[in-house]
Amino acid sequence: MSGSAPNFHVPQDDDRRDLHRNTGKAFVTLYRDSDVMRNGIPGTLKDISAAGIGLELDQTLEHGEQLKIRLQNIVQRFDREVRGLVRHVDELPEGRYLVGIELYTRLLPRDVQMLKVLIDNDGPTWI
Repeated sequence: MSGSAPNFHVPQDDDRRDLHRNTGKAFVTLYRDSDVMRNGIPGTLKDISAAGIGLELDQTLEHGEQLKIRLQNIVQRFDREVRGLVRHVDELPEGRYLVGIELYTRLLPRDVQMLKVLIDNDGPTWI
């Protein structure tokens, strides 16, 4: 299996996910492996779990594309780079895209905790 991407279990729909997804809050920058100039693609973190992230982007990505992902939350003083694989891309209105990325290495529970937001009747609250 040298040089190939890991073979991950791919859930078929939201109801069959192995891990709970949390609403997330972080600055996200994606770096394509194919981009030698290292031009980052900014994204908005929509949700996060130990095994993956959901992002909203202004540009599309290719299914199966490998990426380096930088997650930053200045409030929580969190700054981490992880690697992942694009698992799905859905087109949204106004030229935006919802992208699901499966992480090669799971995030630790404390990492997810630092990047998630609790939503209640009073609005978002940092956990």
